[in-house]
Amino acid sequence: MVGLLLFSCMGAILWKRSLRMVAILVAVFHFLALIACIATGLATEHFADNSFVWENDQSLYAGKSPSISFCVGFLTIAFAFAGKQ
Repeated sequence: MVGLLLFSCMGAILWKRSLRMVAILVAVFHFLALIACIATGLATEHFADNSFVWENDQSLYAGKSPSISFCVGFLTIAFAFAGKQ
C-alpha cells in the first residue's frame, strides 16, 4: 500500500502535465465499463411479458439474476453517499 501511494505521489509530481489526460482516460474507461455492465445485465436478463406487470400484485422483478435490480438499487445508495435526498 505504501509503494502504491509513493508511486502515485511521484507520478503526480513528475508527470503533472499529463495528469489531465490520465483523468480523462480513466473517466472514459469508467463510463464505458458502466455501459458494458448495463448491456451485459440487459442481455442476460429474463424479462416477463406484459401481463405479469399489470395482472400480478407481487414484485415486478421476474428475472433469474438480480443485476438490473442491483443497478437500480445502487442509485439510492449513491445518492445517500452524495448527500442528496
